[in-house]
Amino acid sequence: MEFRLPPTFQLPSHHDWEPTPPFWFLGTWYFGYSNSVIYQLFQDMQWTLYPTGTYGIDGTLQDLTSEFALNETSFVFKNYGIDTPTVINGTPVPDSYTYVPTPPLTFANNTWEVIAWGYDSEGVPYSVVYETPADAGLVGPSLDIISRSDKGPSKATLDAIYDGIKDLHNDALTALLKIVVKLTQNGGRNGQLYPSCNATCQTNGKSLSDSMRQRQNSIANLTLCSIRVWGCSWHGCLGGNV
Repeated sequence: MEFRLPPTFQLPSHHDWEPTPPFWFLGTWYFGYSNSVIYQLFQDMQWTLYPTGTYGIDGTLQDLTSEFALNETSFVFKNYGIDTPTVINGTPVPDSYTYVPTPPLTFANNTWEVIAWGYDSEGVPYSVVYETPADAGLVGPSLDIISRSDKGPSKATLDAIYDGIKDLHNDALTALLKIVVKLTQNGGRNGQLYPSCNATCQTNGKSLSDSMRQRQNSIANLTLCSIRVWGCSWHGCLGGNV
């Protein structure tokens, strides 16, 4: 199991990094663990990545996050944006992307980067992702553990992930790790098609109006969410249901 410091830290690293294989990251992942207080307001959170029409030229990805609010399964929140490979000091960085949501939410862009990846002890792909604060300046970073299984990585692999992050001896990551919690994945979306996003969804145009109408009984949570700009990371809060 290999770990690296987030490239955006721009700190010397003595750890080798093997990039993820081509297309390995595409498809749908399940958020299993995170320190994001806003992610903790949701359940059955999925993250779907698929290529743009210019992927072969610029490596850009379409980025769709979808989830239920806690204890509410009648409405699926969706958030859409474009991921562009990160460039630091003129050099492309593998497994690091700048996420920019479409208007009216473009101001809340950030960077996500893989700091560990592989297959757990049961052969299921997993990844550990660090998310920088949103450029809007209203939120902090997050540390997320995702898996192709809604059950998350196996216990043995999860323990190894925690040990690997600690072994990086980075105070910022260690502090985040201490407040990482298990997110709610209760199978509420089992049997459903993987999420998609049509032209209306891709504008994020219905993000506030539809969400507020659908979630009248959780107005406090949604207000907090919009104020915090999807708290502790950008992905995964208000969005249309298209």
